[in-house]
Amino acid sequence: MFGYDASSINDALPIIEDEFNLSDSMKGNVVSILLLGAVIGSLLAGFPADYLGRRLTIIISAVLFIVGCTVSSYVARNVALLIIGRLIVRSHQRKDAVQSSEILPSTDRLRAGRHLRRHAPLHR
Repeated sequence: MFGYDASSINDALPIIEDEFNLSDSMKGNVVSILLLGAVIGSLLAGFPADYLGRRLTIIISAVLFIVGCTVSSYVARNVALLIIGRLIVRSHQRKDAVQSSEILPSTDRLRAGRHLRRHAPLHR
């Protein structure tokens, strides 16, 4: 998801730039807010799963994703709302490990974990 979010802003940035009359520094803020969301999401990813359970964590993540998408696409009438929406969208996405552990059968979880470690070395 992070690669998709990071690459999709490339196509949308000229439209966003025209809509909000962004300076170069504000363009940088709109694009780089994903990294801050990734940090926040990574720091907070385990707590909801531990205390609320995996299923409720996935539901909350889905709701946050919908809220973030709605804020950044339909509600955003200024740059601040756009940035807040993008922050919400990205901060929920570190729950992907929780989601994969919930969906995969127990016999396939180890194989999936090995695959992730082999193909995503930056996440170690």
